[in-house]
Amino acid sequence: MTPCTLKNKGQLLCLNLIIVLFFSVSLPKPSLSITPAGEATWGQKVSITCSDSAELVGGTFILTETSGSFRKTQTSSTNSAVFSIPKVNFDNEGLYRCQHKKSISDQTFSSSLSDTVRLTVTVIFPKPSISMNPVSEVTWGQDVSITCSISTQFLGGTFTLKRTPGSLRKTQTSNTNSATFSIPKVEFVNEGLYQCQYQKSSSSRDFTSPLSESVRLSITGKKRK
Repeated sequence: MTPCTLKNKGQLLCLNLIIVLFFSVSLPKPSLSITPAGEATWGQKVSITCSDSAELVGGTFILTETSGSFRKTQTSSTNSAVFSIPKVNFDNEGLYRCQHKKSISDQTFSSSLSDTVRLTVTVIFPKPSISMNPVSEVTWGQDVSITCSISTQFLGGTFTLKRTPGSLRKTQTSNTNSATFSIPKVEFVNEGLYQCQYQKSSSSRDFTSPLSESVRLSITGKKRK
């Protein structure tokens, strides 16, 4: 009996007949996870890990975002690949999924797509600072300015000035990280504690800072009625 010999990849030569061998590889559905889980803070590093339990290690992992053209590939010698977003922003928000591909004997086998995971980005603003000019007691009829500023990578937004007691509320839009509110010719009705707050709109959402510390406006120089 003439033995069979391997002629080419996937072909056996038996009695001068070439027998083509067909085989298939089934890759399991990969799993996908995001670190940090839940919401990511704007500017934070995010890692997305795609992994599966296939016996055949190595291959190519593909990460896609369902609503756009985002697509990243990574070759791995193990059963997982980690995709990094160094500084996440609102453009990175969306639903992500991944797939594992493995090439054997000039054939490429693909897993099904993983379940999706959602990446949500939020913004955490620090407490704004507030200052008043002049800084000490103010004379009745004098002009006063109150400046609210915030330390953030975002430029522009809306600043709101509030006074207690009372319902005074002033808003001012700025294209920088500060806003100055003017009170011309102050009167006793302007006395009180002032605080400010910062708000920024992005991706159809509003992000608001905590209230600042308070500054007191006290007025002297004329008899109260």
